[in-house]
Amino acid sequence: MECYTNGLVVGYQPVACVPGGTLGGAEYYPGKTWVEGSFKFRCEQSDNGGLGYNIIACLSSTKQEIPVGSTLAIPTKGIYQCFRKSDGTVMIELKQGCIYNNKLVEYGTSWTEGSTQLTCIYADEKYATKATACLTPEKVIVNVGTYKVIKEKYYKCVQNQQDATKAGFVEVVRSG
Repeated sequence: MECYTNGLVVGYQPVACVPGGTLGGAEYYPGKTWVEGSFKFRCEQSDNGGLGYNIIACLSSTKQEIPVGSTLAIPTKGIYQCFRKSDGTVMIELKQGCIYNNKLVEYGTSWTEGSTQLTCIYADEKYATKATACLTPEKVIVNVGTYKVIKEKYYKCVQNQQDATKAGFVEVVRSG
């Protein structure tokens, strides 16, 4: 607070935000930002001279900023969403799973991309899209590392060792 005198009027006006409102606490002047927990705040001055603070962003578990009203996709974690509820409360939510073509895929879900079956897995403390099977021209699923004989043809599904998370790197091998 700052005191002032204007003739016979003596008053005060706020000059800084003090989160927690404790004497001796940190002071933040209008426009300054700070982080507490999973949120980033900014001290703001209203048209009538009053001061308050506003949450302007959420922080992911890796401390990446997500502006209020935005989302952040982290391929190994899922999609973070930072939003303001109708009552003004700001929330951060993590929807876990794989990110594939900029969309969230739930853990355990399998889908076909061309002749490759992909699955959202959880391994080594992260989510990943992994090729788990091949689809033959006859539309028969052959799991990675196995083979099937269909109409006297051998189909072996082999996973690419350099990048097992990409579609198209799983091959169907035919042998007589």
